[in-house]
Amino acid sequence: MPGIGKSYLLEKVLQAARLAEEPLLIRLDFNRIALDVLNPSTLFEEISRQLGDAVPAAAADMRSLRMENATAREAAGNMRHVPRTLLRGVAEAANNSGRTVLIILDTLEHLRSRGETHVAGLFAQLDLLLCYGMRRVTVVSAGRGDALALRQTGCAITRH
Repeated sequence: MPGIGKSYLLEKVLQAARLAEEPLLIRLDFNRIALDVLNPSTLFEEISRQLGDAVPAAAADMRSLRMENATAREAAGNMRHVPRTLLRGVAEAANNSGRTVLIILDTLEHLRSRGETHVAGLFAQLDLLLCYGMRRVTVVSAGRGDALALRQTGCAITRH
């Protein structure tokens, strides 16, 4: 429902989280059509870029891993290339910071409008962060309507 203050509520949640523990904030805005959740490389490259911004000591490593990933993706010729080295590096940088990664899924209804597989695909991709060793990650979603509407359950995203 437009105009009921979803953005305001989301900002209040973020303020409370920042006061409680100063998380590493990763914002995924699905108004950006270039953010393709079915392409693991581009999704995790974006996450690594934002992580590098949040942890300046890891910025150079994140940039190097993105470059390596781009080369590996091109060599594989596969849009669905899973960036294993990048995932390990992202998890390691987040873990070494000692802070929780807070992933904000903004305008999730735009992602759902791209097709049913996109929302489930996003959560499958985010689960990879845990599979590759990220220890502390929380996901907060904002959107209109039943943006999630997952038919399957068991997403492991909100573990601490």
